[in-house]
Amino acid sequence: MTMNNSFFDKLFRDSDGNIVIAQPPNPPLIVWGIASLLKTFFNSGQFYTGLDLITFGCIFTWAW
Repeated sequence: MTMNNSFFDKLFRDSDGNIVIAQPPNPPLIVWGIASLLKTFFNSGQFYTGLDLITFGCIFTWAW
């Protein structure tokens, strides 16, 4: 199968020619999302501080 070098192909196809739009999130992003949601219900105290550290650590790890 020959692949065109169009903008669409470069943006949405992998090296095998399959169309790839999205992928499932990895574990740090999942934990960040859950901890961020929990932070909306617990707005103060040590539990909030712990959740804040978890969210920062997860998003830092994901971005790294």
